[in-house]
Amino acid sequence: MNEKPVSRGLKEFIDDFAVTPVPLERRKGLFELTMVYMGCALSVTAWLVGPLLAKGLTFGEGLAAIIIANLLLAGYAILTSEIGRRHGLSTAMVSKLAFGEKGQALSTGVTVIVLLGFVGVYMSLFGNLVHTLWPGVPAVIAGLAFMLMLWSSAIMGFRGLAHLTEVMLPVIVFVALWGMYVMRGQIGSFAHLWQFQPKGSMSLAAGISAVFSVWATYTTLCADTGRYARSLKDVGIATVLSWGVGTAGLEAIALILAVGTGTGDLVILLTKVGLVIPAFLLYWGLMWTSGDNLLWSFSLGFTNIEKSLTGRQKVGRAGWVTLASIIAFTIGVLMIQSGITAAFNAQLKVVGIAVPPVGGVLLAEYYARRGKRSLVPVHWPGVVSWLAGTAFSWLVKGGIPALQGMAVAFLVYWLLTVGRGEDLRP
Repeated sequence: MNEKPVSRGLKEFIDDFAVTPVPLERRKGLFELTMVYMGCALSVTAWLVGPLLAKGLTFGEGLAAIIIANLLLAGYAILTSEIGRRHGLSTAMVSKLAFGEKGQALSTGVTVIVLLGFVGVYMSLFGNLVHTLWPGVPAVIAGLAFMLMLWSSAIMGFRGLAHLTEVMLPVIVFVALWGMYVMRGQIGSFAHLWQFQPKGSMSLAAGISAVFSVWATYTTLCADTGRYARSLKDVGIATVLSWGVGTAGLEAIALILAVGTGTGDLVILLTKVGLVIPAFLLYWGLMWTSGDNLLWSFSLGFTNIEKSLTGRQKVGRAGWVTLASIIAFTIGVLMIQSGITAAFNAQLKVVGIAVPPVGGVLLAEYYARRGKRSLVPVHWPGVVSWLAGTAFSWLVKGGIPALQGMAVAFLVYWLLTVGRGEDLRP
C-alpha cells in the first residue's frame, strides 16, 4: 500500500522539479535554504584566492577586496535568486525568455560546463591531499572515491544538498577557527599584518574582480536554489550569510595566513604541525558541500537543454549527474598530471569574462522587461547582448571585467528591447 507514495517521493527528490515549477507547498524554510547556499559558498578555492591577493595587495587592500566582492556577490545572488523564487523555475528555465527555447541551450551549456572545471579542481586537490597524507593511496583512486561522494548527494537534489551541509558545516567552522588559534604563533600580531607590503602589484579593482570571478558562475545560477525559497526576505538573509559572512570569512582567513605565514592554505599548515585528521576533515567538508552543488546545477541545466533540443527527457537529471561526475573525474585526472593552480587561474579568467554577461541579460529581462514577452526558438537580442558583454570584458583590461561585462550585456539588451520599444526576433 505504501510503495507508490514512497516511490513518488524518491522520484520527486531525484527529478527535483528540473523542468517544472516548484509548488508552493514544496518550498523550503530559511534554514534549509541557507544550508544549500552556504554549502556551495564555503569552498576550498578560498585557499587559492588569499595567496593570489597577497601577491599584489597590502593586507588592508586585500581585506577590502574580499569584503566588497562578497557583498557584491550577495547582492547579485539576491537578484538572480529572486527570479527563480518568483517563478519557481531553475536558471535554465528562466533563461528561455531571454535567450529563446533553443537559444538558452548555448548560454546554459557554456555556464554549467564551466562548473565542471571547478569540480575537477576539487577532485584533484582531494586526490593529491589524500596521497600526500597516506602515500599508499593513489591520488586518482582517492579522487574517484571523492567523485562518488559528490554523486551520492547531488543525485538526491535540494534535500540531499541541505542535509549534507547540516552535518558538515559545524565541522568546517570548528576546524577553521581552531586551526587559526593553533597557527596564531606563526601568523604574528595584527600590527605585523597591517605592515605587510606585497612583492608584486595589483589594483584594488583587479583584486575585487579576482574574488568576484570565483563565484560569478554559481551566483549567476542562484535561481536554481532560489526557486525553493518562500520569501524574498529568506533569500536576502541566506545569501548575505553565505557570501557576506561565510565566503568572506574563509577568504579573510586565507589572506591572513598568506600574509602572516606565506601560505594561504590552512590545511597545509595544520598538516605540517601534525594535525592530519583535522586538516583532512576541513578539506573534505569544504570540497564535498560545494562540489555537489556544482554537479546539481549542471544536471538541472542539461536536463533542460535535453528537453529543449529533443523534446524528451530520455537521460533525465539522474543521468546528467552521473555523466557530469564522469567528465569532472576525467578533468581532475588531467589536473593531477598537469598542475592545479595554473589550471584554476586560467579558468578564473574564462569565468570572469564569459559567465557574468549571461546574468546581465537575465537581470535586464526580468527587472527591466519584467519577463513580459512570448517565447521564441532563439531570442537574438539575448545572444547578441551576451556576446557584447563578453567581448567588452575581453577587450577592456581595466576596472572590474566581470561587473563591466554584466553591465554592458544589461545595457545592450535594454537598448535592443525595452529602450527601442521592440523585440528583435529570428
